[in-house]
Amino acid sequence: MRQLLNTLFVTSEDIYLSLDGENVVANRESAVVARYPLHTLSAILSFSYKGASPALMGACCTRGISLSFCTPWGKFLARATGEANGNVLLRRTQYRIADDVGQSCRIARYMVFGKVYNARWCLERIKRDHKMRVDGEVLAQTSGKLKDLLPQIAAEPDLEIVELCRKADMGFIAMKALSGGLITNSAAAYAYMRDFDHVLPIWGIQRESELDEFLEYMENPPVMTEEYKTLIEQDRKELSGNFCRGCGYCMPCPVGIEINTCARMSLLIRRSPSEKQLTPEARAMMDKVKDCLHCRACASKCPYGLDTPKLLEENYQDYQEILAGKAF
Repeated sequence: MRQLLNTLFVTSEDIYLSLDGENVVANRESAVVARYPLHTLSAILSFSYKGASPALMGACCTRGISLSFCTPWGKFLARATGEANGNVLLRRTQYRIADDVGQSCRIARYMVFGKVYNARWCLERIKRDHKMRVDGEVLAQTSGKLKDLLPQIAAEPDLEIVELCRKADMGFIAMKALSGGLITNSAAAYAYMRDFDHVLPIWGIQRESELDEFLEYMENPPVMTEEYKTLIEQDRKELSGNFCRGCGYCMPCPVGIEINTCARMSLLIRRSPSEKQLTPEARAMMDKVKDCLHCRACASKCPYGLDTPKLLEENYQDYQEILAGKAF
């Protein structure tokens, strides 16, 4: 027998488990071999045919302790479970989703995305920590293939997800509704979001003037116009593909680069007041890009699979050209 963390493994075939007060007692031929306090356990896994007493099974079920039985060579036999408590409405929804191939595949997609993302991160960590013991080139190629898969796995039109949530009577939170400041016409954005009554946008208001603006929209909401529609289509074209959303998952940078700003500086200059992006402070911030180690730690953490070092390099080059007089 061995207790690992909060799980008790009973590997001896002749051990019978019983309950004595608040303790699990391991018995061999009527002799007590060991005792384990119940409150220290979250699971018991027995590989013995002797089994356990009904009293111990009841105590485990009452306390939410998993009690499972397997053959000595590991084949699962049974599990003791207590009273089941569940939400009927949740269970009905789960059954409906299970019968809907589209929704089931969508849930599976998120799981597969997470698995592939974590697998790629594991390869990158092995390549970094054990570079003298592994074939770094092969791992890099495999990691690159996994990275290329991520956009394919995640690809699904956002509006389809929103519509599915509406059909399921499910709320939807729209984070970065102004794309971290890259969407500059708040009236058009507000008018667009009004069409989705089950969507709650998180606007990311940072100034009192912006708060006043949105309070005014609540009193006199903007109406969708052809001008707004044209502007929205233009924004979709410009803000698609490989651009930094400013989520910050890549931070912190080992050399202090403000990645979630520097990697989208070209868009910030062109889509927001450019004066504050051209100050001495902003120039000093962009100059830090020259210190990039190309360790690719930021790229490995990017949930969008962006080539972050390349984005930093392109934005820095564009920034220097703008300082030299390039029109923007």
